Amino acid sequence: MPNSKTQSTSTRSLTPDQLGQPWLKRRDESAKAYAALTVYLELGAERSINAVVQRQRRKSRRPLGKWSSLHDWVSRAEAYDVWLTQIRLDAAERAAKQDAEQWAQRHREFRERQYRLGQAMLDQVETMVKFPITKVTRTVQADGDGRPVQVQKFEAALWFKRDIAPLGTFATTLTKDAIRNEGAPTTEVVETDTYNLVPFKPEGKK
Repeated sequence: MPNSKTQSTSTRSLTPDQLGQPWLKRRDESAKAYAALTVYLELGAERSINAVVQRQRRKSRRPLGKWSSLHDWVSRAEAYDVWLTQIRLDAAERAAKQDAEQWAQRHREFRERQYRLGQAMLDQVETMVKFPITKVTRTVQADGDGRPVQVQKFEAALWFKRDIAPLGTFATTLTKDAIRNEGAPTTEVVETDTYNLVPFKPEGKK
């Protein structure tokens, strides 16, 4: 275990930034030693001095063992892993928030369209109620003697009275759902209880 003198010397070899990011290059760490550490860090779960030897195509692992002990490779790698994991978690959180905001915007747009559609359908229902179910066209034509005669033409509408009620109900439902914001995204946490069933064994039996 390093004594206080060794720890003090090790601390003095670090820059202020390295105290929070110990995987950065130390003042007393050579370029070759730090290059080996970089390879060690990049190996992730496969880290080992032998793996670094293979990656760098070295003939001996002796310098790496010395650098690893002198410059605390294991603890620096652990700190590096924590930092890297936090970066990934932060990125995942940002992506989740962005995705949630995007779907919330889509919901708002859908809600607005739903409301406008409901209103348009209600307007159509009012129009159907106000006007008869037949269309009357009046024209003036000449009879066999050439005299003008008014002719009325009756045409059935494209809807029937029985269509009004279902259409009105559907339009009203659309509008109410939009106003009440039915189907809005929720962050409610649902709690559930989990039980493990253990078979009953009478006393005295094993």
